[in-house]
Amino acid sequence: MKKMMSLLLSLAMILSAAGMITAGAAEVTTSFKDETGFNFSFENESDFTHPDMVLDSSGSSTFKTPGVTRYCEGAYGSKGAVAAHIEITAGGDGIANEGVSNIELIPGQEYELSMDLKLFSPENFAKLPNVNVFFMIHDKNSMYADPEGTTPATASYYYQVHKISGADVFRFNEDGTTVSGDWAHLNYKFTATNKYSSGYVKNGEAAKVYMFVRFGTSEHGIVNNSNDFTQEFRDSCETINAPGQKHDGKKALWIEYAIDNVGLRPASIEPEEPVEKDSALWRASFENESWTNETEGVSLHASYAKTALSTDVPSEIADTSKSSLELTYTGWTGNGGYTEIVANVTDNNKKMWYNRAYEVSFWAKGSQAVADYYNEHAKDGQKLMFIPERNNGSRLDRTKPMWNDFKLNDPITTEWTKYTYLYYEELPMSLGRDGENAWETKFDLRFSCVPSLAANAPEAADYKIYLDDFTVTPLDIVHNGDLAIADASQSDYSYAWYDGAANATTVGLAGEDTKTPAIFHNGTIESVTDFNGADSKNVLKVTKDGGAPYQGVDIENGKTYQISFWAKADDAESVDQPINLVLDRDIQGQILDATEPTYTDVPKWASYRIDTTDKKDITLNTEHYDGYGAPTEATGSIPFYLYGGVIANSYHKPGELTPTNYEETLVYDDYYDRMLSKNTQLGNEPTAWAYQYYDGTEWVGTNDKAEITSGETLGEDWTLYTVEYQWNYPGKHYRMPKLTFLDNANYSLTDIKIEEVEGTDPNAKPEFHIENLTATSDKTILNSTDSILLTWNFVSTGEVEAVEGDGKSLVKVYADNGGDLALIGTTRADNAGRTEIKASADLFGKNLVFEVIPVDSKGNYGVGAQAAFAGRIALSASSELKLNLDKTSADWSANILTDNVSGTASVYVATYNQNNKLIAVSEEPFAYASGENTKTGTVQISSAATTVKLFVWDENLKPMLAEKKISLMPVNNNPFAGDNNINVVFLGDSIYAGAGAEPQSERWVNKVGAWFTNTYAKNGVTVTPHYKGVGGTTTDYSLVRVMRDVVDLDPDIVFFSHTCNDGNRDTRRNMESVVRTLAALDNPPYIVFTRTTNRSYSESNGYGNQVAEFYGLPLIDDLEAFKAATNGTGVSMSDLFISDGVHPSNAGYQVIADEIIRCMETGRYYQKAIDRADKLIENSGAIAEATWFSSTDTSKVTRSTGWTAGSNYVQSSAAGDTLEFSFTGNILAFEYGLHKDSGLIEVWVDDKLEVTCNPRYNDSITSYQLVCKGDSILLDLEYGTHKVVMKTVQNPQVTGSQVDRIFGIMTGAWVQE
Repeated sequence: MKKMMSLLLSLAMILSAAGMITAGAAEVTTSFKDETGFNFSFENESDFTHPDMVLDSSGSSTFKTPGVTRYCEGAYGSKGAVAAHIEITAGGDGIANEGVSNIELIPGQEYELSMDLKLFSPENFAKLPNVNVFFMIHDKNSMYADPEGTTPATASYYYQVHKISGADVFRFNEDGTTVSGDWAHLNYKFTATNKYSSGYVKNGEAAKVYMFVRFGTSEHGIVNNSNDFTQEFRDSCETINAPGQKHDGKKALWIEYAIDNVGLRPASIEPEEPVEKDSALWRASFENESWTNETEGVSLHASYAKTALSTDVPSEIADTSKSSLELTYTGWTGNGGYTEIVANVTDNNKKMWYNRAYEVSFWAKGSQAVADYYNEHAKDGQKLMFIPERNNGSRLDRTKPMWNDFKLNDPITTEWTKYTYLYYEELPMSLGRDGENAWETKFDLRFSCVPSLAANAPEAADYKIYLDDFTVTPLDIVHNGDLAIADASQSDYSYAWYDGAANATTVGLAGEDTKTPAIFHNGTIESVTDFNGADSKNVLKVTKDGGAPYQGVDIENGKTYQISFWAKADDAESVDQPINLVLDRDIQGQILDATEPTYTDVPKWASYRIDTTDKKDITLNTEHYDGYGAPTEATGSIPFYLYGGVIANSYHKPGELTPTNYEETLVYDDYYDRMLSKNTQLGNEPTAWAYQYYDGTEWVGTNDKAEITSGETLGEDWTLYTVEYQWNYPGKHYRMPKLTFLDNANYSLTDIKIEEVEGTDPNAKPEFHIENLTATSDKTILNSTDSILLTWNFVSTGEVEAVEGDGKSLVKVYADNGGDLALIGTTRADNAGRTEIKASADLFGKNLVFEVIPVDSKGNYGVGAQAAFAGRIALSASSELKLNLDKTSADWSANILTDNVSGTASVYVATYNQNNKLIAVSEEPFAYASGENTKTGTVQISSAATTVKLFVWDENLKPMLAEKKISLMPVNNNPFAGDNNINVVFLGDSIYAGAGAEPQSERWVNKVGAWFTNTYAKNGVTVTPHYKGVGGTTTDYSLVRVMRDVVDLDPDIVFFSHTCNDGNRDTRRNMESVVRTLAALDNPPYIVFTRTTNRSYSESNGYGNQVAEFYGLPLIDDLEAFKAATNGTGVSMSDLFISDGVHPSNAGYQVIADEIIRCMETGRYYQKAIDRADKLIENSGAIAEATWFSSTDTSKVTRSTGWTAGSNYVQSSAAGDTLEFSFTGNILAFEYGLHKDSGLIEVWVDDKLEVTCNPRYNDSITSYQLVCKGDSILLDLEYGTHKVVMKTVQNPQVTGSQVDRIFGIMTGAWVQE
C-alpha cells in the first residue's frame, strides 16, 4: 500500500511539473499594479521589490527619530509602511524624487489618489506641511510645445504638481499649535490634463509618468521651506560646512515621514444629486470674496471703485442674501466720471445673444452723495447705463457696433430698490453661437451718477454704490408669444431695446414699451372671446397678403426644439388653406458680381475712434468670389457680409458690403456658398437653404419661396399645431432663423412657443453602484487551502446604461482593527457579480472587511460597497525555495501558522530533468500545532536537473499552498567545441566600463575575461575579451552599437547589460532587438544578461528578465551575492560601492566577478536565443546594417562655418549652426556630449522636425560626457533615402554662451519582415 501511495505521489508531482494543477481563486496581493492604477499596502516588506515601486529608495534610510526604520509600523495597526529621511545636503535641496513609476494618466480622466501619511518628529514643524504630489513625464513620451501637439517641445523635465494643503491632511494636537504625529489619511481627486509644466502630451494619448511626493510650503525642496519649522528645530540642526558647495553655511534641515496604503485609480463616478435648474444665464450674489472668480465662463470685476462685501442687504432677500457688494468710487475723469461692474463672458452659451429677450435685474442703492448727484445731473445723462461690449476682433458678425449705451430712466436713491429690465437686441440677421467665432463679450452695469474726479480724490469716497443679486435670465425664445402685450401700457418691465435695422437704442419705464407689441412686425393684436372658453384672449390677426408675421429666434445649430402654436381660420375662404410655418434664413439685397472692387478713403480705427486724417484705398474680394464684387442691377439672395481684422465701433448696414476701417478684412460666408452652390461649394449639391418649412410630415429646405406649402391646414376651430425641429448644419457661419408665418390666408395665431427639448446629454457619464455585497464561505474556520466567496449586484442608475465588465471590478481587503480599516491588499474580481478570494497568508488571523468597487465594460469606476466576513482564517502556510550561491544546492523552508489548529503535513522536494521527468524526490513529515511552525532543509541539485519544486501538502494530499519552483538552464560542459578563436564581448554601461575601479584590472569584466582565458585558452585556443562598456549607456545605445561593437567582432559569447541608466523605463524593445540581431547571425553567440544592484539593494525592474525568459537566455542578477557579502560579515554596502551608491568599489567588482564566474562554472549559462517568429514587443526587430562615421568626416557631413573640429567631435558655440548629411535606411542615431551649457539640437529629417535633444545635464557637468540616449535615436523612420539636418538652438536653460558637441553618427536599417 505504501509503495502504491508513493507511486501515486510521484505521478502527481510529475503532472504538477507539467502544470496540470491550477488554483481557482483570486489571490489578494499587497503590491497591486495594472494598467489603470495601483495599491501598495506594504503588508509585506517584499512590496519593496516591485519594480515600479521605489518609495523605499527615497532619501536616506538612516533616521534621526529614535526607533524608525525604512520598513516601519503601518497605519491603523497594519504590519508595515515605508519611511524616508529627507535632508538638505551640501549639494542637495532636500527633495524626494522616488515614488511609483510607469503610471498612465489619460488627459480628461478623473483620478482618485489615496495614501496614509505620518510625520515623525512632528514637534519640529511650526505649521501643517503641504503635500505636493508630482507626476513627472517618463523619457519616452512625445512632448509638444502646444496643446494641439504639432510642435515638439524642448525642455528637459515635464511635470504636473498637485499642491494639497496641509490643513486638508494633517491635524494639530488638542493645544491647537503643535503638529500631531498620528497617521493622517489623504484622499484627493484630480482630473489629468495634457499640460505638464511647459509642455503638452496629445489629448487622447496616455501620458506615462512616475509619481512622487514632497512635503512643505514649496514643492521644490526643504531648502525653500525653513519657515515650516520651529525656530528651536532650525537652531538645533547642523550647519553645512562645504566651501564652494551650493548650500555651504545653511542649516541641514530634515524631515522624516512614513507612507502607507498608497493607491491611484480612476475616480468613481458619483451620482449627481438632482438639483433644480437655475434658469438664470448667470448671477452674482456677492456672498463671498470669490465673486470675481470665473464660474462657468463668466467673471466679474469693478472699474474705478474699491470693492468690499457689506452686510447691508435688502430686507426682501435677507433670508437668502448675507452680503452685498459695496463699490466706493475712486475717481475717473473719462466720460464725465463713472463706476461700473463688468461681466466678462467667454462661454458662448452664457452670452446674451441677438433676437432673444432677457430679464436683467439687480438690487441697488447709493449713498446720499450719489442720490443727490443723480437728482441734479440725470437730465444731463448721468444715469444708470447698460453697455454691451462686443469689441473683439475675432467677431465676424459686425452688423452691430462694438458697444451701445443704454441710458436708463430709473432713478437711484438711498433706499434698496429692485431694478428689473427687459433687454433685447433685435437684428435683421445674425450668426448662431456656433457659427460665430469664440470671443469674449462684456456686459457693463455702469453708474454714471458720480462726478468727474481725479483718481483717488478724497471726496470720491463719499460716492458709494451698493449692489446685490445681479442676475441675467433668458426669457421665452418667442418673445410675446402669448400676445399678452398688445400695447405699451400693458408692459410690466422697464426696457432697453436695440434696433439693428436702424442702429438705434430705445429705453423706457414700465408701461412705455412700444417694441414688444410690434415684435412680429406684421399682423395686429386683438382680443377674442372664442379661445377655448377663455373670457378674453389676445391673438395675432394675419390678413391675406397683408404681410407675413415674423420674429428672429434663438434656435441653435444641432439642438432639438418643439415649436407649437394655436391657429384658426378667420373666414370660410381660409378654411383648409395651408398653415405655412417657415424658418427664414434668407438675406435679400442688391446682388454683387465677382470683381475686386476698390473702396476709397477708408479711415483707420485708432483705439477708441475713427481717425479720418488717416485714410487708405483698399480692395476686397481678392479671391474673386461671386457675390462680393461690384453691384449689379439684380436683387435677390446675397451673402451675410462678415469681417475679420481690426474691428471698429462702427455700424455695418445690414445687406451692404461696407468696410469701416482700412484694417478690416473680408470673410467669405460659408452659408451662402452652401445655399447656392457657389464659390467654395461650386458643383456641390446645396447643404443650406434660404427657407426651411414644415410640409405636414417633415421639414423641407428650399431656396424658392414659391415652393413653400404644407399638408397642415387651417380649420374653423382653434387647433394646436406641434412640431419638432432639429438641424445639424454641416458648415461654418450657421445663421439664426426668423420664425415666419406666411400671409396666404386670413387667420389668427396665439400662444406661439419654441421650447428646447432636453435630450440625452452626449457627455453624460454612466452611474452605477454595488448592492447586496456578501462575503461567505462554507466554513467559519478556514485555512490557506480555502476561499471566500464574494457576490454582489451591479446596479446601473444613470441615463447611460452600464454593464459590469467581466473580471474588471476592483476588490480591496481590509483588516478591521477596532473600527480602523487597514488595507491588506487588492485584486481584480474574476467574474462579473462574483469572485472567489483565496484565504492567503496575508489574511491570516484578521477581522476581514471586503470592498468591491465596480468597473463597467468601458473601464469606468462606480460606487463600491463593503461587507464584513464572519469567519476567520486560522491556518496559513508559506514556503520558500532559494538557489544557493554555489548554484548546486537550494535551501527550502516551510512555515505553518495556526490559531488553535494542529495537524500533520508533508514537505516534498522534487527535481526534474529538461524533459520534465522526475529525477529525485524527498519527503519530510511536518507536524504543526497552534502558533508558528517551521521546517527547513537543503536539496542537492544534480547536473541533470533543470527544475526544482517544493510542495507542502496536508495529510489528505491536498496542496496547502502553491508550489515553489526554481528553473535552471541545462548544463553545457563543452560550449566552444571546435572553436579555436573565442571572442568574449562585454556590451554595457559604466559598470562594464569599470567606473570606480582602480586600477582597470579591478573591473569585473577584466576578472571574468581573465577567467575565460584561464579556462579555455588551452591547446591552441585563443580567447580574446572585448570590453565595450561605455559610461551613460542605456539599452538604446547598446542597440545602435551592437553591429559595430559586437557583430563586427565575430562574438562567441556576449554579456549584455540590463543597464542602470534605463531606470524604470520599459526598454524591452531595445533588449529584444539586440537579442534578435545576434540571433540572426550565421553563427549566433551565447548571450548572458547581467544586472547589478546598488548600495540600496535595488531590485530589477523586470524588463530584462522578461526578455531573457522569452528567448530562453540566462540572466545573472548579483543582488543575492551582495546580500551574502554583507550578511554577518562585517562588510557594509558602503564598502562595496563608491560614494555615488551606484558604481561598485574594487571590492564590489570582486563580488560581481565571483558571482558571474560561479554561474559560468556550472555550465548552465551557455545558452543561445530560442529562434522565435513571434515577438515580445511588436516593433522589435533585427538590425540588418549599420554604418558609423565621425561628425568630423567632411566627405559625409556638410557643416556650417560655426563648427570647430576636435579629434573625434565637432563643436558649436552658437545657435543656428547646422550639420547636413544623407543616408539610405530607417535608423538614425548620434552621440553628443553632456554639458551644463549645452544648447538644444534639432534633428530635421526630410524637412520635418523629428526630435529636439537637450544635452544639458546639470550645473556640475563640464566634461562633455559622450552619450547616445533615447532623444538622439530614431528607430522608426520610413525606409528610404533621407536628408538630415542637425541644427543647434538656443537652450532657455542656458544663460550666456552655449556649447554643443556631436561625436559619432550611426545610420542603419532593420531587417525587412
